[in-house]
Amino acid sequence: MRWSATLEAWARREAVLVSFLAAATAMAGLAVPLRAPWLAGVGAVVAVVAVMGAVVRAVIAVHRARLEGQREQAESARLLRVPVAPIGRIDPTLIGVDRAAPSVLDGDVVPKYVGRAVDAALREAVEAALDSSGPWLVVVDGGSKVGKSRTLFEALRRCAPAGEMECVAPVDAAALRSLLNPGPSSGKARRLRRAVAR
Repeated sequence: MRWSATLEAWARREAVLVSFLAAATAMAGLAVPLRAPWLAGVGAVVAVVAVMGAVVRAVIAVHRARLEGQREQAESARLLRVPVAPIGRIDPTLIGVDRAAPSVLDGDVVPKYVGRAVDAALREAVEAALDSSGPWLVVVDGGSKVGKSRTLFEALRRCAPAGEMECVAPVDAAALRSLLNPGPSSGKARRLRRAVAR
């Protein structure tokens, strides 16, 4: 048996096993009504096969779960810039914040944040969205390279309840639509209690 089979191959193996067990059980069940003692021997074989079948089904379930997990991780990697994680653990340069110019500003890869006039209003809007007292969607608008991503990132970090808010960073609009409407193929769409999308 090849262990690297696809989910569909594991499903076929399981279906064959279930069919075999059903046929063997039916044969054993006919031993008494047909007064065929040789079928009783089949009953003993069925008991052994049933135990073996249960073990094989457990192995199949483990391998299917592993393959489903790998498929979900691959799909997530295709749709997201970074894995879903608390906002404080996200590297802002991976979700759109520009890196610092070498040796120009204090800070490492990301320079020390310089406050902006919009900070207080933005934090109020984010807090209102989080506690449902205001609109749930907060959009930061402005010209190119003026610091929108960094300003929003800092507002989210400062407003995030300690370690609770997770960041979801889709690669594009199509990925965002796919995450919002996962459809039947995803089956196990991740449920996020508190999350923001960038």
